[in-house]
Amino acid sequence: GIPLLQPLSSLVALLHFTGECAKLRPMLLAEQETKPVEDAAKREQNALWWKYGVFCVYLQEVPEKGEESDVDRFFEHKETSVVVKSTMLQLEEMPSAYFGDTLHKQISSFTEMRQDWSMLPRGMVTYHSFTFLWIDGSDMAICLERKSNCCEMMIGRGPTCLGIMKDFSAMMRPRNASRCSELPIRRCAAGITVARLLEWMQGPLANFWGPYSLMGDNCQHFSDNLHAFLETPQAAKRTSDGEMMFEHRPTSQRDLWFGCL
Repeated sequence: GIPLLQPLSSLVALLHFTGECAKLRPMLLAEQETKPVEDAAKREQNALWWKYGVFCVYLQEVPEKGEESDVDRFFEHKETSVVVKSTMLQLEEMPSAYFGDTLHKQISSFTEMRQDWSMLPRGMVTYHSFTFLWIDGSDMAICLERKSNCCEMMIGRGPTCLGIMKDFSAMMRPRNASRCSELPIRRCAAGITVARLLEWMQGPLANFWGPYSLMGDNCQHFSDNLHAFLETPQAAKRTSDGEMMFEHRPTSQRDLWFGCL
């Protein structure tokens, strides 16, 4: 009888395990049924953010002007005759495809631009803020800014496209170049790629996005949070439900009062 003890004990253990699995099966099935619903809701939420929360324009040099439409416009440089096509992207997901081989390249640095409000002295705290992001080993640049309730994004490659990004907003409204100033370039933390920026926009930025507020949530606050992510990604922290939220908030009295209408 002694040689049968080990097989019997293994059989008892197997039966116990089978019984426990039977108890867990309804829970696992319920979880499997719930997960697709949650995933679908998340996809819908992401699609709504890119469709309505982000206004994105893609700039590219083309051989000649074409037919303009509601989404396509053409610009020709007066001195170089270089033609640039501006396309308003109708997004429902991250614009990853428009970055090509630069998607996983490092964003090495960024430059904040400030446009002083008209009819007021230069150098005051009343200014609009927008930021250019420079990609390591590429002539592609990204411009990000907050305008009212929308996050405006411009993607362009080459000096001519960059010139348009500096002269116009994503909605092709001219900037007042005579009242714009360029701040010193700042380095990004290691590991900040274009893909990671898009994930940040879809995650923490979208989760935290709220209605425009002149005193509490304006273009300067957006730039501050963007710069905090680029320099110190740990400025975002996880809440109890696992969502990423901003830790960085306005710290100066200036930031609590002024922004872009």
